[in-house]
Amino acid sequence: MNTLGFRKIACLLSACFFATAYGQPNISAVEPVDRAEEEGTQFFRVTGSGFGDKQQGPPVLHDFGTYTFENGTRNNFQGNFFSHGQYMHDANDERMRVWDGVGTPGGNIDRAPTAFIRSGDLRHEDVGAHYRMRGGAFVGLPMAYGGDHNLDPSLRRYPRPDGNTQIYVSWWIRTEFDPQKHVEIQQTGISGNFDFGESELTRGERFVVPSGGAQGIDVDGWVIGINDNGWLEIEFDTMSNVDRLAGKTLIGQSTGAEAYISDDSGTISKFTSPGKYARIWETGGGSNGLRASWALDRIYVSPKTGPGDAGSDWFRADLEPQAWNLMEYMIDKSRGTAEYWVNFEKQGSFSFDPSVTEHADSSPTLQLVGQNTGDFGLNTFEISEPYMDSTWQRVIVADSRNLESATSYELQRPLRWSENSIEFAFTQGQLPTDDNTYYLFIFDRNGVKNPEGYPLKVVSPPNPPSIESVQ
Repeated sequence: MNTLGFRKIACLLSACFFATAYGQPNISAVEPVDRAEEEGTQFFRVTGSGFGDKQQGPPVLHDFGTYTFENGTRNNFQGNFFSHGQYMHDANDERMRVWDGVGTPGGNIDRAPTAFIRSGDLRHEDVGAHYRMRGGAFVGLPMAYGGDHNLDPSLRRYPRPDGNTQIYVSWWIRTEFDPQKHVEIQQTGISGNFDFGESELTRGERFVVPSGGAQGIDVDGWVIGINDNGWLEIEFDTMSNVDRLAGKTLIGQSTGAEAYISDDSGTISKFTSPGKYARIWETGGGSNGLRASWALDRIYVSPKTGPGDAGSDWFRADLEPQAWNLMEYMIDKSRGTAEYWVNFEKQGSFSFDPSVTEHADSSPTLQLVGQNTGDFGLNTFEISEPYMDSTWQRVIVADSRNLESATSYELQRPLRWSENSIEFAFTQGQLPTDDNTYYLFIFDRNGVKNPEGYPLKVVSPPNPPSIESVQ
């Protein structure tokens, strides 16, 4: 008997049963709530049905940089400790640190520190700071969920829970270069001097490779710089088969400098797996239970290194470089299912055999987000507002009645949650301000949401905060 196939079918049937038996979230009313603890923050109460019970109202983690909400409690440590540009491993011995795992200098894989960025292009006005990663840097293992798997319990501010089978993580990411169009070339020689711009960590001059594309068309893009290995890094406007570059000449459009590309296609390399955006592990070293990754060209859940005998999808996230992109990854061990979203749109899901991730003595946590286990070249990642919870339940406010057509949405911060009532703190984020008319979505534990957003209108201070139905 094919037990793996049987288990997958059972998982799908159970998901359908839960959605049918318990219905879907239904919002009947939203009203403002007067709370004095956070000046300038608007709070609202949602009433309805089908929200489901939740282990705790607040998420495990909602990180705004200079301040972080850990299981609903505000932690101002990072704002008080870090200066602009300071490396985050400086706080590794501080009890109130938010992250127990950060990229540090040295080592074979993680060879760059994670920096705390307090100024510049922060994602919105309520963000106090974000994180900058280069060369394999990351943040991970939130202290709000017990920190490192093997951390001495006496050093924990919150315990590592046992037996939670779900995890939801999201983060906003801005990359300097498009990870899918970023290439390095071991050139055989260079004539002249390319203009690499302000530094070799930003785009330089435009280039063209005559006859470097399909059917002999020209291909073009940006010159970046020369990396530590002496290879030339570039970013294409449109990605094609890079092997066609073999034997061609890359020409700088401003300087006329030329880079000569070998006939050997092995000297042309894309940045792909094993480079990872995020990892979710259940135990130290990922040796037991769930081990999941979102890599540059693949997403998988496994009980060991690599996809193994669990589930995976080949997928390349279409991230707009030099802009903020939202990535969401959620896993349910008990049902054997995972989903992944990019920029407000569900990109896919896959099933896996729950038995391969069985481990009741711990719970999956965000092992890391940023850059890991690979070469990202001269690319820079910036990570804003990492969010983690032990359930798929969440509150979303979007700019469209249909979530599938939303061009902007923001995760909200729940405070209380029951089957029929939710209270949340409103985050404006990057929602458009020309109308202030938005739509509210509640996701239950199975990832089911109200099919149409509940219309609402937020009236910002100095007027008394209120929220109105829009007919």
